[in-house]
Amino acid sequence: MNKYILYLVLIFILPLTSCKKGCTDPLAYNYNANRSIDNGRCKYHQYVRLDSVRIYNVKDENDNGVGWDSPFAWWDMTFDVFIDDELVHVLPDIYSVNFSYMSEDVLVDLSDVSSLKNYDWESSDYKIVFFDYDNPNVEIVDSAIINPFYYLGTRQNDRFFDSIRYNQHDLDFRAYFSWD
Repeated sequence: MNKYILYLVLIFILPLTSCKKGCTDPLAYNYNANRSIDNGRCKYHQYVRLDSVRIYNVKDENDNGVGWDSPFAWWDMTFDVFIDDELVHVLPDIYSVNFSYMSEDVLVDLSDVSSLKNYDWESSDYKIVFFDYDNPNVEIVDSAIINPFYYLGTRQNDRFFDSIRYNQHDLDFRAYFSWD
């Protein structure tokens, strides 16, 4: 009889203790917030990369109330990308835009730009600075800081974002990311 009780206890206790094992590192993509004992099988992304930016709106006027490229209705927009404070990409193209009159957004494909890989993704941000380009003058329109990693998320899609929508101060865009 005592043997049966011992077997029953072992049958119930062993599975319960083994269920607590898993990846306990929030930087790993297979992190499990419900685990308390690390099993040594955490898996990590090597880098995150900014693949594209879809621009929905940028403010039409500068801080003095003057329209970009005034008196023209369309203005020439470009942007630079920084990782932390290091300039990693200067957009070589100039886009003629006026979001007040446009019915479509602007999609900028950056998928072939290798400098947009961020190997220090757990502690650094992307900064996108939008400019009005008037040859030879360039004026900063607006900027945004985004980070596709959220440390406090409990599930993979809560922590490693494939896209981020930024919409503040008349600047509205979505940045798309890939992880590897």
